[in-house]
Amino acid sequence: KIIDDMKLSMAAAEEAQEGKAVAEMTKARDAKIHAEQLQISLVEQENISFKLQVANEALEHSVFYDALTDLPNRAHLIERLSLLIKLGVNKQNSYYILFLDLRRFKDINNRLGHDVGDQLLVFLTKRLQRIVKDEDTIARIGGDEFAIILNNLKSPTEAEKYARTICRKLANPFSVQGHKVFVRVNIGISPFDSDHKKPEDILRDADIA
Repeated sequence: KIIDDMKLSMAAAEEAQEGKAVAEMTKARDAKIHAEQLQISLVEQENISFKLQVANEALEHSVFYDALTDLPNRAHLIERLSLLIKLGVNKQNSYYILFLDLRRFKDINNRLGHDVGDQLLVFLTKRLQRIVKDEDTIARIGGDEFAIILNNLKSPTEAEKYARTICRKLANPFSVQGHKVFVRVNIGISPFDSDHKKPEDILRDADIA
């Protein structure tokens, strides 16, 4: 009787132990599954976050940069000019803006097509970037119109020198889709001065010039 009871107790203990082991295994398996699902969820959230960041950066880029040339656009230029005015930089004989447009650009579009006209603007942009300093700002403000902020010049003569260099360099023909294209430009120069309270005032004076 005592031996039978001991056997029953041992069997019950083994069964309980096995049940406990099975429960622990089940618990461990469920924890592993949960961890894997959590990892997948975290990866998905990171992917979503990354895609949102990329989308936001692309949106911000599209707001402040020209889609064709990837130059700063008019909004970017206005913001840059506003900042310079707000900072109260030493503008006298220091900062100048050039307003540039192409002569008879519409004729090029009409005669050779808009694809050639667009490619010409891209090539022209690259040539401009090789002329000015890295710290200068070139912006496409619409159509065939560009603006350039020249930084830290010593005199109006130096700004005029830049303008003449641009005219000379851009006078060399461009090879666009098998066409040799010649362009001529108009350039107006305006210095920053105390009369300029808004960015539009500076652009207006350079455009008039």
